[in-house]
Amino acid sequence: MAIFAAAQPTNWSAKTGGNGHFYEAVAAPWGITWSNASVMASNKGGYLATITSSNENAFVFALANQDTNLWYHSSANAWWGPWLGGFQPPGSLEPAGGWQWITGEPFTYTNWTSGQPNNNGGGPEDHLQIGGQASRAGTWNDLASTNSTYAHSFMVEYDSNPNRLSPTDLTISRSGNQMALSWVPTVSHDFYLGFTTNLPSQTVWNPTADPSSNGGSLVVTDTPAEGSRFYRLQAWETLFDGTSTAAFRGYRQAGFPGTNQWSVTTNGELMSVSNANPVSLVTASPYGSYELRWEWKTSAKGNSGIKYRVNETYSNASSAGPEYQLQDDLSYSYLALQNMGGAFGLFPPTNRVLALVGQWNECRLILQSNHVQHWLNGRVVLDYSINSPAWTNALTALGAPYNVAGFGQGTGPGVGYILLQNLISPTWFRNIKIRPLPAP
Repeated sequence: MAIFAAAQPTNWSAKTGGNGHFYEAVAAPWGITWSNASVMASNKGGYLATITSSNENAFVFALANQDTNLWYHSSANAWWGPWLGGFQPPGSLEPAGGWQWITGEPFTYTNWTSGQPNNNGGGPEDHLQIGGQASRAGTWNDLASTNSTYAHSFMVEYDSNPNRLSPTDLTISRSGNQMALSWVPTVSHDFYLGFTTNLPSQTVWNPTADPSSNGGSLVVTDTPAEGSRFYRLQAWETLFDGTSTAAFRGYRQAGFPGTNQWSVTTNGELMSVSNANPVSLVTASPYGSYELRWEWKTSAKGNSGIKYRVNETYSNASSAGPEYQLQDDLSYSYLALQNMGGAFGLFPPTNRVLALVGQWNECRLILQSNHVQHWLNGRVVLDYSINSPAWTNALTALGAPYNVAGFGQGTGPGVGYILLQNLISPTWFRNIKIRPLPAP
């Protein structure tokens, strides 16, 4: 189980009678309040969904009904679904008076579950969610905004595709058999190029080689054997931009830990704070195949790590998944299996160049299906496969608490969370970003 599991936004196409908006169902199996859901939706660039017609309600419910993780099944045999963007201002006539949408749209269409709204239970029930019946349905329920027991998901609405960029952002010029693709710096997005050899209705875009920057260029040489290629500019997903921690929460927790565990420095760094009972971070969403990039530095004797293909089955975060080891190697006399850049306890790194204590290391993790690569300061230092014979042998030799059921298997086939460890002395992360990769 884990919080904030999100699918890609889905378009309610105007061609089929929709409003052209995009919708995204986000699961929060540990529970979430309406206010926190609203903040998360805003941080994503959208807002809690507003429903103004029966057709829109049917579309939103169909999205919510695709995944049981979006629902809470209570002991009273009722199903409770995602938060929506409806609420009652203080002082409204209960139970049905004054309801509003968060966007200010007219609250004219309603689809209340029989007997709702009733303002009954756990304080004023002044916020809106889907659910309340013995089976999953698209009817509505009023719920207290602070009730995270019955609310395990929320629905985000976007006025336009949050992943779309204007085609004018990409400049193309040609000289002979070479084509230069370039784009300009921007403070809002970090871009890379994707390509495909055809444009069917469901296109898989492959990332090109570097560069990766806030502005850059790539020169492509035509090769007859490759045939035609189509290119588009794509944005990295920023997990930490120097200010917002919305992409993370505490391991097996609903929210971000206190400043006695993690803090954001004035230099825009995410710092792990020394604590007798350290709490690790996990990403807000699970990921399948991807490339993760980050920069990391440490104090003397610093020890941390990034775990991947994570699940939260076990209270001990060591059992959550394999680890890209991050530490001050010079302060320890560990086995090679425990060195910086390796998969902790499983596979040692090779061909390394280390930055000194207090200096930044550039790190990359590439995970495509079960194929894993660790990069450190521009070099591949480890290449292996999860579930290979070598993996099985290494995990058996490592033993508990790592050799446990589900280790490295994530929350489902090929999908899992990403975890940042808090261990011992302070360490620092910055410029954390991720991009999807096609499965091999």
